[in-house]
Amino acid sequence: MIQAEEGLDTAITLLGAGKYFATAYYSQQASEKALKSLLIFLGRDPGKTHSLTELADIIEKEGLEVPSNVKENLTFSGVKGAKVPLRE
Repeated sequence: MIQAEEGLDTAITLLGAGKYFATAYYSQQASEKALKSLLIFLGRDPGKTHSLTELADIIEKEGLEVPSNVKENLTFSGVKGAKVPLRE
């Protein structure tokens, strides 16, 4: 969870500096690490997935409710094959 918190702090700093692509990256990483930390706390191996929606589904299978507004906000990072365009 420490890594998740540090990633979130980094994302907030980058957002303030107007570094939006890096902000999105660190936000996703922080979210993934937080969800995986919860699964580890529950005694469940989170596996190798990087999908926030899959991690949320696993958490729900463990008997915890993931609020619908949280699940809706996880779907963006669940887009498979999405690439962030590089600036020229």
